[in-house]
Amino acid sequence: EALILRGVQSDAAETYLGRLVGVRRDITVLRRSLAAHREMFATLAQPEFDKVSETSSADRFRLLSERLEKALGEIENARLMVMGSLDVLMTRTAQRTNDVMKILTVINAVLLPALVAAGILGMNFRQSFFERRELFWIVIAGMVALGTGIVAFARRKKWI
Repeated sequence: EALILRGVQSDAAETYLGRLVGVRRDITVLRRSLAAHREMFATLAQPEFDKVSETSSADRFRLLSERLEKALGEIENARLMVMGSLDVLMTRTAQRTNDVMKILTVINAVLLPALVAAGILGMNFRQSFFERRELFWIVIAGMVALGTGIVAFARRKKWI
């Protein structure tokens, strides 16, 4: 979890994900194996079975049953810890994806107005607007100013 919280790269995240899934699978197999014996040990711990076995067997089986319950409790704790680590890993991965999408959105917001203006000005029909050369540079300056304004706004909002 400490490595995941420090911020892992995407290739390392896949490694951790594989390891966590493997540990979770192992815990599940162990839990199923031990849980299958719970009822049998509880039954053997009953004093009625002393007629079949020695007189101290019920106490031994009761202790064994208690140990089994403790082991199952620890296995459940380990399972919950692994599930928590998986949640942390998924949250970090989602956060990285959100950060990338935020940057791409700002880039699109910066470029879109300039692309629209370039598309409109690139139409194939004659306008009196195009007869004055200085207006070309005014449009370019407007596009740059608009892009700069969007970046400044995004930084002020701490989006980038």
